[in-house]
Amino acid sequence: MRRPLLAGCLAIALFGCGVPFPVEEDVTLLPPPPPDATVGPPGPALTPQAPDAFILSPLDGTVVAPGVSLLLRGVLSDDDDALDSLTARWELDDGEVIEVITPTADGLVETSFTIPPEGLEGLRLVAVDPGGLSKSVSVSLVANSPPGAIEAAIFPESPSANDDLLVVVEEPAEDPDRDATGI
Repeated sequence: MRRPLLAGCLAIALFGCGVPFPVEEDVTLLPPPPPDATVGPPGPALTPQAPDAFILSPLDGTVVAPGVSLLLRGVLSDDDDALDSLTARWELDDGEVIEVITPTADGLVETSFTIPPEGLEGLRLVAVDPGGLSKSVSVSLVANSPPGAIEAAIFPESPSANDDLLVVVEEPAEDPDRDATGI
């Protein structure tokens, strides 16, 4: 290993000691490796993303009846934009708008809606950001139908005014919208 003569003499003259560390004459430093292009920085995405929407109520498959008020509750979230800059739009399946609202500070969007006389098969919640990007989520609803007839027997068969009546259900009603425990 060679030490430059000047550096050694200068170190001895100034400090009274030898060269503090070896010095290579022809050493070049390599640049640091480039950053990993597959990993983005923390924070907002480099490519804007549509906000997310989730329906909390009603759940998919909820049985609804005409004339009943239904609570519509959902949550919006967005990594790119402030929640108060988003818009939530509740819609019927055919695209008819129920209500357009701004989410609360925690992203909650809720309203109520009365089921029309013709019934309702589904709802959609659409989240829209200030740039126009949107995402929607839907739920299917089941129209409430009346249960079928039940078969019952009354005892005694020929009661008098003083008899207690007893009704025995021989065949329970079937409801196309619910299981037997819901009737």
